[in-house]
Amino acid sequence: MPGTPLAYDSTKTLHGPTDLWGKLAIPGAAAEITLHTDGTPESVANPTAKHVGMLKTGATLIQNATVNEKSSDNFPTPYAVSIATQECRIEGDFLQMTDMDLVVMLTLGGTKTVPTNKEKITYGSLQTVSYMSAAAIWLLEGSSTLYGVYNLYRCYNASGFNAAMNRNEDSAGSINLVGTAITTRAAADQVAALWKQTA
Repeated sequence: MPGTPLAYDSTKTLHGPTDLWGKLAIPGAAAEITLHTDGTPESVANPTAKHVGMLKTGATLIQNATVNEKSSDNFPTPYAVSIATQECRIEGDFLQMTDMDLVVMLTLGGTKTVPTNKEKITYGSLQTVSYMSAAAIWLLEGSSTLYGVYNLYRCYNASGFNAAMNRNEDSAGSINLVGTAITTRAAADQVAALWKQTA
């Protein structure tokens, strides 16, 4: 009987750099965000897209779940497991902290105004969370034209605004984009999608 082929393939490895985008159009059910040939969100389909700019240490793409284990005194191991909660997140740290459009996009409860000769964000007692669609986009290993995407359909930045300032290095703001369910969609496609181009 023949052996099973080994699957070593360096073109299937995953690494950055990656670009983060916010304020994207939410893709339709069973669809994906539209990319331009350079890997950026296509501007007609995503007219409000905002690039997060430089990242200090890149981004971490997270999909995880907690489970409920069903057990019986008759067995030493669970006899069934179900998903209890699921999380889809993107974490990172952005450097362009004086870009006020970026800061207001990544903070909860902020309102941007443009007084004479100023850009200003105020915070108060607002209770409504502004959600957005966000994505990490990167060039696939071994390709100059194909991209990978991790898209949170509807998310918010749970980190808020935090700026540690010193004279030795640029301040970096935390990004903790948390995906939330769009409950009107199919159960298997409510929060996020990880996909790559193949042609």
